[in-house]
Amino acid sequence: MNSFVSNAFKKLISSKEYSLWTKVLNLRKRINTPLALSFGSLGWKNGTEWLIESYVPCRSVGFIIGDSQDLKSFLVAQWAFNLATGKPFGDLRVNQGPVVIVCAEGSNSFPKRIKAIEDKHSINVEDKIVTVNRPIAMLIQQEVEMLHDLLDKLKSTLGESPKLLVIDTFSQCSAGIDENNAGDIARYINTCKEISEQHNITVLNVHHKNKEGKYRGSSAFYGNVDFIMETKKEKRNSSDTEEKISTKLSLTKSKDSSTNVSHLLDFSERSLGIEDNFGNTLTTLVLDKVTSVQKTANSSNNCAKDFIVSFLKDSDKEYVEQSDLNDAFKSKMPTVVVN
Repeated sequence: MNSFVSNAFKKLISSKEYSLWTKVLNLRKRINTPLALSFGSLGWKNGTEWLIESYVPCRSVGFIIGDSQDLKSFLVAQWAFNLATGKPFGDLRVNQGPVVIVCAEGSNSFPKRIKAIEDKHSINVEDKIVTVNRPIAMLIQQEVEMLHDLLDKLKSTLGESPKLLVIDTFSQCSAGIDENNAGDIARYINTCKEISEQHNITVLNVHHKNKEGKYRGSSAFYGNVDFIMETKKEKRNSSDTEEKISTKLSLTKSKDSSTNVSHLLDFSERSLGIEDNFGNTLTTLVLDKVTSVQKTANSSNNCAKDFIVSFLKDSDKEYVEQSDLNDAFKSKMPTVVVN
């Protein structure tokens, strides 16, 4: 039985655990099934392995959800850059590795966004970000097999497996699916899970909100995935009266960690140094600042109320603009400037 367990592993566990592990490994060999099996509490010490610290776990399936102007795709481009280069996202660490983006809409814009981020940081991502410039029908077997084949070939060509697969957007890659049908959604997510498990990759779907500001479609979205994030665009003025282009990122579901994590993301417009056919300068948005907004359970509303009351008492103005109140509140938050 010793041949099943390495000496390095034996040093990490107790003799009792070692005995149980060897018993289980023998059982797995005798059962001889392609199904993934676990026994009892074995493996309980395995912690969450993060792709993007606090937000995106490794080898998982999730969604990022927001309105059409909530800067989701700009954030995805930034994360692709962070993973490709290993550069932290604000003060959050990342698990460096190649990224595959299925650009089912806006494929012409994506390289421009990456180029602007490269210029800001003076780092080239080279071949670590790969873009598929058309939708992939995730419930058509032939399409999914092409995706499997691509991921296999990238692993052999790049010398490492891609860490993240982005489906941008879910609606463009879910041909024939009724978003309100739990069975259809479960089939789609199961396809994502098969890809995740076979290639040790995280699958992140970009999805839109409905008119009520919630995710569009069946509740199976929430129940069947490992994590869900939301973005919400915010407009505010800085101290120098320049309008900021901002969005708030929040983790709303996580199977293996706390959802007590949220960040404000400030973007600025950046020239690409090229013009369109009418001579207009082309620009895009680049992330400038990441501000942590840690939520406090059961007391966040009281904290906000106390801050507002204190601010109004200290103000010598008869009326206070909401933008002034927002800026004062956000100035109290810890800030990380993206260099």
